Amino acid sequence: MRVTQKEIAAKMGVSISLVSRVLSGSAREIGVPMDTIAEVERISKKMGYVPNRAAQALKGKSTQTIGVVVYDFKDPFFSDFVGTLQDKLHVRGYSTILVGFSDRQIDERDLTPLRQHILDAVIILGSDFSGSVHQDIQVAPIFRIGHTVSGEETMSYCPDEKHAADELGEYVHSLDCRRVLILGADLPNHTIRAEAMKTAFIEKGLDVRMAVLEGKPLFDAGRLYASEICNRGDLPDIVVATVDQIALGVMKGFLQRGISIPDDVRITGFDDIHISSQFFPSLTTFSQPMGDVVDRILARIQDCDFRHGVEYFQCPLKKRRSC
Repeated sequence: MRVTQKEIAAKMGVSISLVSRVLSGSAREIGVPMDTIAEVERISKKMGYVPNRAAQALKGKSTQTIGVVVYDFKDPFFSDFVGTLQDKLHVRGYSTILVGFSDRQIDERDLTPLRQHILDAVIILGSDFSGSVHQDIQVAPIFRIGHTVSGEETMSYCPDEKHAADELGEYVHSLDCRRVLILGADLPNHTIRAEAMKTAFIEKGLDVRMAVLEGKPLFDAGRLYASEICNRGDLPDIVVATVDQIALGVMKGFLQRGISIPDDVRITGFDDIHISSQFFPSLTTFSQPMGDVVDRILARIQDCDFRHGVEYFQCPLKKRRSC
């Protein structure tokens, strides 16, 4: 049973208004002694008092609760991101309502918990051009980390794909790699990234081929495609994967066939998931500044700045052994 402020006041022999002032953070404004404030907070904690978030929201106060929607729980990049997000929310005193999907298969039931809580905001992790999740939520201001359809009523934060592509184009050109294979999956962010890479490489006069992988998980799809390349005897100078999972799968496939990396073929990825630096050889990839992006979002939430729009962030290239 929920402990009330009335019960705390009765136990301490003080007024309910005093307890309310202390627990709302406004006791100092009326000159309540610090030792009294500390004692009310101590007794409240001991009795297991939990603020009524719904009542706070009706009074126009923050509920200190953020909803998080993850497009694919099986994606290691999202797993890393959720860890960073949770850490930063915890430090700032926020609770988290985490919902999401597997393999991007959106089920209405998965979003139900968001409607059962009063939220300060919702953060969506993942790109989407259908607009379906945004339309289904609509319970709080929405922030998206990823690409989306133009005009979506969110504040979206997206990787600057052109900047990354131009940087990689310069680097690949400097390595004298002429034949480039771009590998991606049939997903919105993969398509955007692959097209940006293609444009940058062509501008450098490189010979570019593109392929879209079928099947999941992406690591296995990359590994199998590497075997197909070996069977055809059509080894490029460099394989540019749209995400690390594909790049690591390709590396595995080549190594199983006796192909040396980077001597016979170079490989790059995108996202810098945790295992990328630990793989052998370590993967050259782009690192998404997760902590910085989360800080930007939390600053807007705390300032009640819920304007819609798009902001781009740059991803530094991490040069490692694979390229």
